[in-house]
Amino acid sequence: MKKIFSISLVFLVLLISNFIFIGKVYTADAAGTTPSAPEAGDGIKPAEPVKLDNPLEGTGVKDLNTFIGQVIKGVLGIVGSLALVMFVYGGFTWMMAGGNSAGIEKGKQIIIWSVFGLIVIFSSYVLVKFIMADVLGLTMQ
Repeated sequence: MKKIFSISLVFLVLLISNFIFIGKVYTADAAGTTPSAPEAGDGIKPAEPVKLDNPLEGTGVKDLNTFIGQVIKGVLGIVGSLALVMFVYGGFTWMMAGGNSAGIEKGKQIIIWSVFGLIVIFSSYVLVKFIMADVLGLTMQ
């Protein structure tokens, strides 16, 4: 359990650090000076601006915030569906126990942890929606 927690923590830290450094461009060289633009007589043409096309053009996604909101909603929907499947599996296990106390206990535990999982999923959705809408001022569509 400690190993899974530590791996998850490292992954979370790396993910957050990637989001922090996205979009930063470092133009200074090792000495800390910013390189100057090339002169006209150097024979070097200044770099032309690069136009990047939106890869999500036909999907209705116009900005990154909407895309992130859709991904979060999709992931929470899949996880919620898995929790409901486990809830049904726990009920099926309980019914098929046939009076066996170990089978009944196993079914109860599956149902209890499935309900706990649903509570965590709904609260995480509320937390993400609060952070995105109220704190950051972004919309989740």
